[in-house]
Order: sequence, then C-alpha cells, then structure tokens
Amino acid sequence: MRLPSSFQLQNVSPIVLALVYLATAVVLRWRFRNRFTFALMVMVLFGCSALLYRDYRREFRNAFEQARAAVTGRLAARTEWPPKVGDRFPDLTLYDQDGNLIRLSSLAGKVLLVEPVGMSCPACVAFSGGNLYGPFDGVPPQADLEPIHEYVKRYGAVRWTDGRFAYVQLLLFDRSLGVPTPDDARRWANHFRFETADRNYVLAGGRELHNDTSRRMIPGFFLIDKDFVVRADSSGPTPSHDLYSELIPMLHDLLDETEVAAGAAKP
Repeated sequence: MRLPSSFQLQNVSPIVLALVYLATAVVLRWRFRNRFTFALMVMVLFGCSALLYRDYRREFRNAFEQARAAVTGRLAARTEWPPKVGDRFPDLTLYDQDGNLIRLSSLAGKVLLVEPVGMSCPACVAFSGGNLYGPFDGVPPQADLEPIHEYVKRYGAVRWTDGRFAYVQLLLFDRSLGVPTPDDARRWANHFRFETADRNYVLAGGRELHNDTSRRMIPGFFLIDKDFVVRADSSGPTPSHDLYSELIPMLHDLLDETEVAAGAAKP
C-alpha cells in the first residue's frame, strides 16, 4: 500500500534519504549496546527502506541514472562536442520532456533530425511551430519561417509521421540564456505539442553543453544516419550544408537506404 500523501517525501532526494538512514544506523549502534536490540532496529530500518523504495523506485532509478549521466554526458561533451560530419554523434544522456533520462544512442537504427535550440531564438520558435501555436514565453517566432515539418514534406517528400526517423531538439539555452532544466523541456514540448510517442523528443542539455560552441550552432540542424553518424550539418550562421537544398533532401535518401538495408536483412 502506498504511503499516505502526508508522509510522502516527494521533494527529498533518495540520496539524502540514504544518508539519513546511514546516520541513523550509526546512532543506533552507538545507543543500543545490546546486539539483539540493535539487530531488531536494523530490521525495522531495512523494512522502512524497502517500503520507501517501492514507493520511490522511479526516483531512486533516476538518481542513479543521473549520476551515470553526469559522467557519460560530461565525457561526451568534452571529447566529442561539437558534432562533426563523418563522426558519430556525441552519445549524450539527457532528460526528455517526460522527465525520463534518454541516451541518444538508444535511438540508433532510426534516422535522426537533431536541432540545437535556444529558447529565446525566434528562428527556433518558428521551426517548432511558433507561427501556429504562438510565441513561447514572450519570444515571437521569426515571421518568414514555417514549422520544420512543412519543409521536410516540401523539400524531402517525407511525411512527419514516418516511423523510420525521429526528431530531437536539444535545448542548449533557456529563455534567459541559462542552463535549461527538465521543466523547460516539458513546457517547451507542451507548448509546441511535441510527444515522445510521436518520436518527437525535447531534451534538456546540461551544463557541459552550455558554452559558446553550442551558441554558434543556433539556429540549425544535424542529420544523423541509422548508424548514429553525422551526415549533414546546417547549424549556425555558416552551415556546411544548406538546410533546404542539401540536408532535408538527404533525409529522404537516408530513409531509402534504411529501407533497403532492412529489406536485405530479411531472410
């Protein structure tokens, strides 16, 4: 049975709870010299821990994954950032709009359209659908830009609902040019109607991605093939590939390659 709401410590980190339990065990060992009494208290302590873990297992898992992400994400950001055409895309682990940690390489096998985003960037707001859904937090969309899905359909002849590719937005700067949070990802996704069930991911970039290198990528897009290799870069003011005449048409070609590879793999 779940603990009553008045006893739920929803704002307390599982790590803090673990430290409290450890300190309690030390105090009990010092206070109760009798081994039987001490053993009984330890059993009660472990029983309470089991109940809390059952109620907060997601929080415990997220705490563990967050610690792992801090290591893997920093390593990828330091050694592989910025992404380069011909190299594998940095294998970042970030929070999505649903509050879940996602490792980018888990999407390998699909073609990925990745957009670095600044939440105060009018072009980013427009590509996300700002001219359909309105400004985000007072940031107006660039008037001459349509949502990216319209360009994908027009220049790539690809339906946005095509299950062979996924759209990933990396929030690199929040509305005030600070480090974006998972709540920023949630609010952005809600405003522009992006859902992970539709393969539209909004990820909150961490502090390691909050730098001038990231700023120079905005606005723009990267195209990653099914093997997680960067194939086109239209990011920043001087892109390597033109978005409309090169990157988006290449999306169509990569999807055809994926289809051929899938057909060849069948017995």
